[in-house]
Amino acid sequence: MTIKNKIFLSYVLLLIVPLLVITLINYWTSKDMIEKKSVDQFYTVSQLANRQFDQYFMDIENLSMNIFQGKIVQKKLSQPLYSHREPTIDDFEQEKEMTHFLRGIYKLKPGISSILIYGYNGRNYYYHPKRSWNAAYDATREPWFKHTVAKGGAWVLSGRREEKQLYNKFDRRPEEVVTFSRVIKSLQSFEPIGVLAINVKIETLENLAGVNTGPNKLIIYDQDGKPVVASTGFDPRLQGNEFLQVSTVSPYTRWKSAYFASKDVLIKESRQMRNFMMFITVLLLVLASVLAHFISAGIVKPLRRLKAKMKAVERGEFNSREEGASVRNDEIGELTYGFNHMLERIEMLVEEIRRQEQQKREAELSALQARINPHFMYNTLNGLRWAAMMEGNHRIAGWITSFVYLLKFSAKNQDALITLQQELELLRHYVELMKMRNDQFDFRLQVDDNIRHHLVVPFLLQPIVENAIFHGIVPSERKGVIEVNVYCRDRMNVAVIRDNGVGIEEEKLKTLLLPASPSDQGENFNKIGLSNVSDRLRLKFGLSADLQVKSRLNEGTEVIVVWPVIGNEKEEQPDEESFAGRR
Repeated sequence: MTIKNKIFLSYVLLLIVPLLVITLINYWTSKDMIEKKSVDQFYTVSQLANRQFDQYFMDIENLSMNIFQGKIVQKKLSQPLYSHREPTIDDFEQEKEMTHFLRGIYKLKPGISSILIYGYNGRNYYYHPKRSWNAAYDATREPWFKHTVAKGGAWVLSGRREEKQLYNKFDRRPEEVVTFSRVIKSLQSFEPIGVLAINVKIETLENLAGVNTGPNKLIIYDQDGKPVVASTGFDPRLQGNEFLQVSTVSPYTRWKSAYFASKDVLIKESRQMRNFMMFITVLLLVLASVLAHFISAGIVKPLRRLKAKMKAVERGEFNSREEGASVRNDEIGELTYGFNHMLERIEMLVEEIRRQEQQKREAELSALQARINPHFMYNTLNGLRWAAMMEGNHRIAGWITSFVYLLKFSAKNQDALITLQQELELLRHYVELMKMRNDQFDFRLQVDDNIRHHLVVPFLLQPIVENAIFHGIVPSERKGVIEVNVYCRDRMNVAVIRDNGVGIEEEKLKTLLLPASPSDQGENFNKIGLSNVSDRLRLKFGLSADLQVKSRLNEGTEVIVVWPVIGNEKEEQPDEESFAGRR
């Protein structure tokens, strides 16, 4: 029997799948039906919540008209503020009359927190049974006040806010309220004379909506979409799809009532029926699985072994060949034979590619390292010629010694890596040669003694210091400083080369590390040198190495070189007279 016939037989035996599909269809159908009926019911409940609020604020609007038209209110807001005379007994009587008037309005509607009147003539009045006027607070800066003034005479309903105009000396926390406000106009001239604010307690609105009664949740949003009242501890943003939401908008307040009902509660009975059907389905599935196991065993086991071998190949284990390919005569045997043959070919190709890449890297390293020598000798010989002409032969011996050391190193060294101590010795000789040509810079070197045996590519620091001299210090035409600091951090070698020269323009800085073109040869060694160092670092150490250049015009340049720590058990000390490379 072929593998195709075995798989077909296994699927035929699993006839339990249609029963599972029917169970799920029945469940989702009943679930959708329950949700649809619930939406209709909750829509009605949401409308009732809106009507409760509408009726309450209609009553508040009527009270505001009573205050608006009150004789004492019109009189006090139309009078100028007595700022240049002592208040009279009549003034005190009118103040008491105003307080008595506001107290009477306050008692007409339960749930009101406070009533405040802001007169444009500087007179302010309020009534709150437990709080006092905060003269240091200016409510005219609040958004609700500005919105009310902008509306002219129409009423404005704020969202949930903190009333800071009134305070209690025993409880400094602001009271949370919703403010019903409108501009008060003179009944004689119809000009604005003040602003009325009626604050409603949040608890009153919560009781009206019944937000904390029953298993379902209710949130009332203001016109800006911010919650005014909500069921305690309920945040719809954290619930995902666990709740069914129905919302309506009040045509009077423009507030939205959103009703949330738990889907788990709604479809509880439907879920119980589904669970029973699922139990029957699982029972039949277990019986069918036992029978299918013996039939599919001959298919699954060899495929699993082959899968494990493929995983091993992904990890680079190309010797993970599958045995027994010649024993089976079905499709699995053919697949195993093809897999083994593919591994042999891949192993051969990987080895060939590895050998070619190694040869390519060695050739590139040799070519890149060789590019640095002609320009270096050009500068050195020019320095020797200049010194001989200007100063005679007094210090030529020392300079020639340094030059011979560098020349021997370049000619004899065949190592791809040298110790940091050798690299620093090369750098010291190079700086000595450069000082004979141009002594307008100080050179400072700081190295951690514990890392001198670490390995580095040859001529890593010299091209960077050369750039600092000829492209940083020399053009500045002043005494400069070049600092080299080498240390180890987090198993990475770090070399920082700084100068206080002329710096590099921003546009040139962007292209500094790009590959050099033939036109970049000669005097534009600034770009070639840094690109050479960056290429050699990447070729030898890969992506773990890095070279960064930071510079600001007329402030100097900083080059940061990072490469991984490769230790050398035996630290070599360079010889002044001869060079012996590591073997």
